[in-house]
Amino acid sequence: MSDQLKVHDRRLFTSDGELRDEFRHLESAEAPNPTAVRAEEDTSTIEETPAQQASYPAIPDDVKGYKKPAGGREPSVLDLIGLLAEPASLYLREASMGRSGDLRAASQADQNLQLAQVHIDLLSVLRNKTLGHLDANERSMLDDVILRLQTGFVQISDA
Repeated sequence: MSDQLKVHDRRLFTSDGELRDEFRHLESAEAPNPTAVRAEEDTSTIEETPAQQASYPAIPDDVKGYKKPAGGREPSVLDLIGLLAEPASLYLREASMGRSGDLRAASQADQNLQLAQVHIDLLSVLRNKTLGHLDANERSMLDDVILRLQTGFVQISDA
């Protein structure tokens, strides 16, 4: 049995920087017919149409009372990767130390493994949703972190 892979290009612009035909409606005030847009898409995943995305309220650049740190740098994707990866590695370390004959420690280890898996899954979501938008360094870091955490997870859960 041969499985066929169908690829849908959902980028707004062509490689030449031109707006793709299916998104030309964004240039006009006229909203597209959602059923016509959906007919062309793969319905196995639920994604918002460009019209739905455009209907979100604008996020103001300067919210009263919110101040960015003076002289501080803007957060990066690498910061986000670290923010999600750090708890996963801590949970994995705690789970590996909790593998003993003690029933309570074993239960805590299982809970730590579940929490680690949540963070690993979040990193995978980040990888899937940023596909094609990360530079080589960011992509490499994200792939490496996910691989290391998944490997650690398997080693600890099989112990």
